[in-house]
Amino acid sequence: MLNCPDEFPDELVEKITSEIKAFKLNLQVNKIPNEPFAAIEWTIPGIIAIFVAQSYFGGFLSEFGKDHYETLKKWLKRNAIDSRKMNVRTITADISTNKIDKTNTQSKAFSIYIQTADNRSLKLLFDLNLSDSIWESSIDEIIELAYDNSKNYPNDKLTEKLTELDKDTRNIYAIIDPKNGEWEFLDGRKLALKIKNKNFG
Repeated sequence: MLNCPDEFPDELVEKITSEIKAFKLNLQVNKIPNEPFAAIEWTIPGIIAIFVAQSYFGGFLSEFGKDHYETLKKWLKRNAIDSRKMNVRTITADISTNKIDKTNTQSKAFSIYIQTADNRSLKLLFDLNLSDSIWESSIDEIIELAYDNSKNYPNDKLTEKLTELDKDTRNIYAIIDPKNGEWEFLDGRKLALKIKNKNFG
């Protein structure tokens, strides 16, 4: 599924989705009204939000094979890099201007959500201070982890990485560690502490 603003012209949506739809993927496109969110800034979906269901890694890949898998990674990486061209502003109510985190360097234009084998949601955050090559290698890594998760759960690397989080945590945030380019997984409490402490790098 791909979510984008309802102001996006159909021609732009077609440009974004044409390659992936050519592989007969059941891609649902939702145009979302530009409305206020009552949420922590970091948890708000990007202007372009891509959702990859667990069923993609299971039945779909089994049917269509490795070519489509590589196309998915290429498509995600291209849309991530293209999203850097978008200038996104966060607007708050007059009485809430202090709620914008001016040190937040995570992209507001792009996010990816991946569903795990145990039905948890990973929101991938992309730091604008990191290079295109780190974004690309990080997408490669997380898609490999998600594929392994679908095939080998609960004996897979992603499940192992999530063991420090409570099993009841449904929404998980993934941030690229600027020191080593690897994903760090946080629940809502750990994300809030990280934001508070500005403990990045």
